[in-house]
Amino acid sequence: MEELFNQLKEIEDILEQISTITANQTTVLLQTTNETLGEIDILETMVGYKEELINQLETVEKSFDANYKEKREQVKSKEYVLEFKKRVANILDKKQQIQDMEQNNVRIMQSKVSRKIEKMEIAKKPNQVLAAYKKQQQRC
Repeated sequence: MEELFNQLKEIEDILEQISTITANQTTVLLQTTNETLGEIDILETMVGYKEELINQLETVEKSFDANYKEKREQVKSKEYVLEFKKRVANILDKKQQIQDMEQNNVRIMQSKVSRKIEKMEIAKKPNQVLAAYKKQQQRC
């Protein structure tokens, strides 16, 4: 039993780390201007670390599932069942919170990218610039 509870605790801890990184990504995105949007290496670093945590989470969850299948019959105490339900509910809530934060980050990024695209001007070809300059000079 103790091993199962330890694995649930480890899952909760990893999810908390992922949640913190996702919240930090939101902060970085909100503080980023359109001019610095393409220069954000810190977001890439956060994404890499979060991927490592997600891989670790999947490993622990698979291990928990295997252990739970083996020990399911031993979990008969009402206290254990209630504790398992409570922890699993907390884990599912945390996963949903993380998904919501991720969706929010995507919306923020899309908003910033669309604003940047709106501000971009298509550069004129050199001969067009020269022709416009000559035309302006003839007016003077």
